[in-house]
Amino acid sequence: MKLLLSSVNKELRKAINDHLKNTGKSLNQFCKDAGVQQNQMWMFLNRIDPERGLHSKTIQKIGKYFENKV
Repeated sequence: MKLLLSSVNKELRKAINDHLKNTGKSLNQFCKDAGVQQNQMWMFLNRIDPERGLHSKTIQKIGKYFENKV
């Protein structure tokens, strides 16, 4: 996946939503498996505050999760 820093939030939202759709996993299970907070992820995916993104550590955890799933 080619990722541009200027669109990292948009691309990450799409990757997570596609993963949830394709695997049938719940957000809760994804968050447990990836080691991230479900509340933070729900707010990010549902764009409660479109100006807020994720911390770099959270993005790293999600990246490691996807690396292990591919």
